[in-house]
Amino acid sequence: MPPVPPKTPHSLQQHIRRSMPGYQEIVDIFSAGQTLDYLTIPGIVAGDSGKVTMPFTVEMAGYWELRFFIANGGGKMAIDNLRISRGGVGPWRRDFENGLVLVNPLRTTHIFSTAELGGLLHRTGIRRIKGNQAPEINTGQTVNAGLSLQPFDAIILLADPIDLKRLFLPLIVR
Repeated sequence: MPPVPPKTPHSLQQHIRRSMPGYQEIVDIFSAGQTLDYLTIPGIVAGDSGKVTMPFTVEMAGYWELRFFIANGGGKMAIDNLRISRGGVGPWRRDFENGLVLVNPLRTTHIFSTAELGGLLHRTGIRRIKGNQAPEINTGQTVNAGLSLQPFDAIILLADPIDLKRLFLPLIVR
């Protein structure tokens, strides 16, 4: 693979067809003598097929390798339509009228900046929900910046309501 800048999110997609049951495919991202990330795809039945997506982040600048292994036996396997793309793998957000959800699907912690918290809609009054479940997280406190979201985690936040008429009325009038 060509050198890439550090902390660059990527996505690997592949289509797999198996001819032998009972083995596993292992895909790993390898650089500088170490495995950066990996995915184990269990083998279930002969003839099964499917699409696999693996988000990963290259943590350091330089060259890296994509390696495929077959474990727990042998057999035949076809991999086609292999795509590696830069970006578009998270973190993600979804805005709602009275709040938003932030999702970190990556294996690394993400810290949301003030601009990322406000988003394209310039949300204001962003605060944590107040709840009994996970009270150390759901404190009801205002969130300004530096919201840290652990790998494979998400959070629901409240915000000042969006004025839907202001957002969509110009689109309807045209």
